[in-house]
Amino acid sequence: MKNLDQSKRMREFKAISNIFQGRELCILNGNDTFSKENLEGKVVELGGTVVQHPVAGRQTVKVQSVVRASTVDVLKLSWLIRCIQTNSFIQWTPKDMLLTTATMKRHFKRNFDQYGDSYTDPVDAETLHDLLTTVPLEKTDVDDLKSQKFLSTIPYKYGIFLNCTIYLDLYDDLRSPLRRRIAFSALDRYELLLYEFRANIIDTLTDSLTHVIVHSDDLSRLDDLLRWKSDFNANFHIVTESWVTHCIREFEIVDESLHSACNSGESYHAISDEEEAEEGDDDVINENPSSSSVKSKQYNNQGQCKEEQRKEKQAQTYAKQTVL
Repeated sequence: MKNLDQSKRMREFKAISNIFQGRELCILNGNDTFSKENLEGKVVELGGTVVQHPVAGRQTVKVQSVVRASTVDVLKLSWLIRCIQTNSFIQWTPKDMLLTTATMKRHFKRNFDQYGDSYTDPVDAETLHDLLTTVPLEKTDVDDLKSQKFLSTIPYKYGIFLNCTIYLDLYDDLRSPLRRRIAFSALDRYELLLYEFRANIIDTLTDSLTHVIVHSDDLSRLDDLLRWKSDFNANFHIVTESWVTHCIREFEIVDESLHSACNSGESYHAISDEEEAEEGDDDVINENPSSSSVKSKQYNNQGQCKEEQRKEKQAQTYAKQTVL
């Protein structure tokens, strides 16, 4: 009797569109805005037939029993409402499903990525926002975002570094796209100072840099920085953290050569006379290719630093002559 009443009620609705033509839908429940009966009437008006292809809103016992059966695709009610509101048949996407059969899963795997983004369909702003909320952030990404948010709250006091574009040696690899920021770096506090005094800080090496800042206690990436500078014929200064505090103390940009990382690195790269003599003896008694290679590399690094110092002195001399 109930089915007869439902059939009679459905005949009262007249089709005014054909977006659901040839499609059969079963609506298990409605929501606070659209009742089950109202939605069934809308389906008929849009050319569809109300039968047993579950479309669900709330997770009722009836919906859950259909889901457990795993024999049909169960759609969220929001999909049907969007079709009604736009007067168009919207193709199913992974986010529209409460239950997906094996056949539909294979379809989604061919046409969507793991986050539900279509390989072929264009994306609008709302869909993109929904997709981004499903992409998990790693803890390091969250920490970086928190750091940036904190730094943005620091007031700009003075403009000492206003014309400086600075890269800080805060990353474990200069070239790799998978590089990570070094946790608890000794340069963290200098980053805050530079922001406070209006420096433009960037996280990649470019030829627009004016300064690269390394910490005097960690010169392990100095060789790579010098090599990059040489390869790209860049003109930035490589200084230690003491340059930052000196500039702030003097309230102006001070001579970078006083804080050159190459000066700090001489003890790191150079070989003492005693060590050189010992290595020379070893070379006479027992040729050691690996020792010779290391020695050559150390001399090469020292030469790079001296070349940097020579270029800086030439630039300073030229600047003085220009002023005079």
